[in-house]
Amino acid sequence: MAIGYPATDPSGKREPTMENRLIMVVDDSTFHTLQLCQLFNEHGYRTVVAHSGKEALARLEEELPAIVFADIIMPEMDGYQLCRAIRASEAMRELPVVLLTCLSNPKDVLQAIESGADYFFSKPYNADYLISRTAEIIRARRSQKASFPENETTVVFDEACYTVKPDVQRVVDLLISTYEASVLLNKELLQTQRRLSEKIVEQEATLERMRQLEGIIPICMYCKKIRDDENSWHHLEKYLSEHSDATFSHGMCPDCFHKVKGDFGVANGRRPAE
Repeated sequence: MAIGYPATDPSGKREPTMENRLIMVVDDSTFHTLQLCQLFNEHGYRTVVAHSGKEALARLEEELPAIVFADIIMPEMDGYQLCRAIRASEAMRELPVVLLTCLSNPKDVLQAIESGADYFFSKPYNADYLISRTAEIIRARRSQKASFPENETTVVFDEACYTVKPDVQRVVDLLISTYEASVLLNKELLQTQRRLSEKIVEQEATLERMRQLEGIIPICMYCKKIRDDENSWHHLEKYLSEHSDATFSHGMCPDCFHKVKGDFGVANGRRPAE
């Protein structure tokens, strides 16, 4: 899709248009930025990278993307502070801001609401989910103008106070993203549980085969056949093959070789030429 920009405004900044598919990724980890950028590029988005909150603000002064993805933990200016700075700017305040987090603490949600973030994505990312939700966030922001209420509410949690501006839509979106992240994590845990259960079943089957070779095994003292539980007699090789993972290669021990060497026409104790 072509990228379209109108003429620059008096400040020289290029404003986003309906065709804007530029995504800003803000993270001090080169590995994580490359990972995200590659994923977005593969789905037709352009990307721009900033390795700190301050660098991100400087780049936003040059060009506004369709959406900003920011890691929470960064030096100098973290993701919450970057989000507050974007909301404080008249030119940038309507940009959707997505915070990247492990969601290990309920305080993350309250701090995200307090800073004015739009959405959460938890690490590690589910690629399909991330791409589909990114498109939905961009579409929603284009069709619905963001609101910025002036009244504030103080929320107390775990002996800490959080001052939030109750934008109902943003709060709902954040809570939904938190719930969706929990559902995805639970699904992944269930899949891991199922794989572990399958491994346990395999190991139990292996142990059962090993147990079948324990105890007293009836064997013929002459032909060396083995009797099974159904009173049938089997050659040693066949029995072991059916009751274990063993395989056989055939050779001849020295004692047997001396016993049968006459049958091979062997002279002077030497094996016949192949």
